[in-house]
Amino acid sequence: MSPRIVLDTNCVWRPPWKLLEEWKSAGVRVSISEVALMESWARSVREFEAGAKSRAAARFHLFGRMRKIAPYIDAHYPIAILGAAAIRRVQADADSHPIPEETITHIDEARHSWRVVVRDLVADELWTSGGQESEQFLARIDAGFAKYCRPIEHLLAERFDDSADRERARQALADPQDNELRRAMVAHVAEGYGSAAERLDAVIRVQAWRFLNADHLLGAARENDAPDMRLLVHLGEGAVVCSDDKKLVRLVDVSGTRQASWVRRPEDFVDALPEGMPWGASACAEHARFVRRSVGLSDVKRRIWPSDLGGGDRSETSHDASGDT
Repeated sequence: MSPRIVLDTNCVWRPPWKLLEEWKSAGVRVSISEVALMESWARSVREFEAGAKSRAAARFHLFGRMRKIAPYIDAHYPIAILGAAAIRRVQADADSHPIPEETITHIDEARHSWRVVVRDLVADELWTSGGQESEQFLARIDAGFAKYCRPIEHLLAERFDDSADRERARQALADPQDNELRRAMVAHVAEGYGSAAERLDAVIRVQAWRFLNADHLLGAARENDAPDMRLLVHLGEGAVVCSDDKKLVRLVDVSGTRQASWVRRPEDFVDALPEGMPWGASACAEHARFVRRSVGLSDVKRRIWPSDLGGGDRSETSHDASGDT
């Protein structure tokens, strides 16, 4: 079965129409990320309240855009969910357990939201309040993520009371042959995802890389980072993420994750879609043959983590799980 493709916000605002036609003809299922819907909703209301657009033009920014792309979107699962509900879904699949009832409810609510948005059945009051709530939510998760993306000195100061210990840890991080601190950070992040860790490898490794490289331009926190990071959760569902965000793609590549071929800019779809799931043996096989065509890593190669951390070891194999979103 063809993998599901989840569209990032930038690919909803500037759809790759040719690819959408090809995917539709091939029977590929396409969803919109929940982040894309929230960001589109927030932006439409923000532009109206700021006087940048008339009410009609601002509403069209949301409802008209979604209606135009709707023929290419999977009616059964139009909005790829995020947050705790998505994590619980991935964990349930990894453990061969039933999907939690609250996650099923979240999916149903997202499907309903999509239908009313496409049909433009949202009253003005609900439109403005929904946009404001989306704006506030996106700002909260952004602020929370920025707390962790700080210069390494801040993180080391919290971990090591002695200045000499901090300096030794800093030197170890700078040494490409010394991976102790890198491994420790990957393990620390992975612990929070439990049984879903293998399926969320890109999420874990990108977070760990950023936490330890916040002094690097690519690692430093900027506005809208947290929503972008959440896109990688879709990989845990077995989906391919289509995003035109160069920074996100560079972060995925530099982290060394085997899931890199499942995160693509439109230019990268000249190659066949990945086969299997983005974990286990199929992830290793895709990682070994995939060549990134759209973004180079010349500016961050010195920061790539060694292959023996696991994510970049193309010879590593494990049981290949399968599933569907």
